[in-house]
Amino acid sequence: KNKVRFSIHTNGVSKNWSSIFPFFKKKKLLPDIHLSTELLSDLQNDLRGGSDLPLKFIRNAKKLGLLIELKVNLHQKLLSYKNDLKDNLYFWINKGVDSFFFQPIAPISEDFSVELELKKSFILFLLELKRLKLEDVVLREKIRNSEQGIDVIISLLKGTNFYKKVAMKCDSCNKIVFISSDLKMSNCKTLWGREKGESCDEFFDFICCGFQP
Repeated sequence: KNKVRFSIHTNGVSKNWSSIFPFFKKKKLLPDIHLSTELLSDLQNDLRGGSDLPLKFIRNAKKLGLLIELKVNLHQKLLSYKNDLKDNLYFWINKGVDSFFFQPIAPISEDFSVELELKKSFILFLLELKRLKLEDVVLREKIRNSEQGIDVIISLLKGTNFYKKVAMKCDSCNKIVFISSDLKMSNCKTLWGREKGESCDEFFDFICCGFQP
C-alpha cells in the first residue's frame, strides 16, 4: 500500500511455497525474490542435504512476474568450476533468473567445513568473475556485484587494507532493514549481534561485504 519495495530470502525448496504463491497473487504482492542456491546440481546435492536445484520454484515465481536474484555463496569448491562459470550463469538466465549476487561464505556455526573456507587461490575465480562482468554485455547487467565489491573480497584474501577503506564509507545499515519471521527488525549491524554505532572497519567480515555498493 505504501509502495515499499521488499524482498524475500529463501532457498526455494520448501513445500510451503505451493500455498504462498496463490497468496501473493490474491494480495497482488510482488516481492523481489532472493534465492539462495548453489550454481551446480552436484554442489547443491553435496552441500545442501540432497536438495535439487529450485527450478520449479523459479518457474512458479516467473508466472507471477516476480524478479529473481540468485544469491550465490562463494566458497573454495567453486574454484574447480572457474572455466565453466559463464555457461553456468547462462543456464540460470535461461531458466528465468534476473540477476546474480555473489557473497563470500562465512563460518556461522562450529561445524563449518574448512574445505569451503576461501583461500588465496580463489582470487583466480574472482578475477574471472570480474572479466565476465567487464567483457560480456549480458552478464555486465546480470551480475550485481560492483568491481569495488569484488575487489573488497580480493583485498580480504590478500590481506591488504582496501577493504577497511571501503568499510569505513559503508552506510548500508542506514538503508537496509531486515525483518525476521517473528517480525523483529534489525539492520546489517544488529542482525549479526553488533552494536549499531560500531565502526564497520573494526568488525568487517565476509558477510558484511555483501552489502557493499
